[in-house]
Amino acid sequence: MVPELVSAGFPLPDGGEAALVGLPVGSGGIAGATPFSMESAPHLVWWAGRRQELMAWCDMTGEESERQWPTAWTLPGRSVMFHRDGAVVGVLNVTPDSFSDGGRYVTPGLQADRVRAILHDGALLADVGAESTRPGHTPIDADAEWRRLSPLLEALGPSELGRLSIDTRHGETARRAVKSGVAAINDVSGRPDPVMREVLASDSVGYVFMFNRDEPFPPGTFGIGRMLREMDEKMASLLDGGVSRDRVAVDPGLGFAYGGDENLAVLRHLRLFRLFDRPLLVGGSRKRFVGRITGRAVGERDPAGTALAALMRLYGADLIRTHSVRDAVDALRVAEALA
Repeated sequence: MVPELVSAGFPLPDGGEAALVGLPVGSGGIAGATPFSMESAPHLVWWAGRRQELMAWCDMTGEESERQWPTAWTLPGRSVMFHRDGAVVGVLNVTPDSFSDGGRYVTPGLQADRVRAILHDGALLADVGAESTRPGHTPIDADAEWRRLSPLLEALGPSELGRLSIDTRHGETARRAVKSGVAAINDVSGRPDPVMREVLASDSVGYVFMFNRDEPFPPGTFGIGRMLREMDEKMASLLDGGVSRDRVAVDPGLGFAYGGDENLAVLRHLRLFRLFDRPLLVGGSRKRFVGRITGRAVGERDPAGTALAALMRLYGADLIRTHSVRDAVDALRVAEALA
């Protein structure tokens, strides 16, 4: 992966195992390492060098080289700190056609009960989607999406709404949801529409910025370095538009603009998404690449998803988006004990 990152403009050394150390702007440098910055994280300078040399520098200066990079996510009325502990985001789809639970929770009462179960099982947030994003899905407009969402939101109390994330690409849906009192917007578009940008710039709601593209990577063109640069440019544009970076979490978007073994490449290099210095959310639960690995149908993929949750935490994820909340909570506890 080093040549691919170098070709995308990351100054990693040739040969040997490369490493990165992030330091605040103005705090000095590291002899023998090369600095670079991310557009969306201008407060940091990253220093690239050979791992052995950078780890020796960390030992000499007292820096914790192997720690989980600490970040805070600001949600309405609170700030969630990720350092030693990760968190789980539980999935609920109020759709007839989602690949996993579409058509299962068909009434506002069943949906509200499911939200409460997700939160009771230990999730930080329940993430509710009303438009399927499965391969081959039929897009719907914001009005149709809101007709699916609004009965559930009306069935929940203020404290429950304050622990809800709405999975939407529609700015108008986000505007209505924010007025209802939800905590966060989870946007799968990868490029928020003008209304979404306006909502995010004018409100204190949390936001999950996911990597996506208008078209998937053509065969043979996918690359981690290219992906990171595209994501950095889009996120910098979002922040320049007035969105507060402390309210943003990032998601590499498994299975959206790429697929197959490319998902595994992203997971192997998950720590590189720490370059944005934002909480990192990863959602691999029940996805097609998990089924390809295990040979299991959608409804039989939770054990593999639980294993994946623990591994993703060890690889740098702060937030795990999952259909199986209780198992993922336990998996993160095990991962944190090992770490």
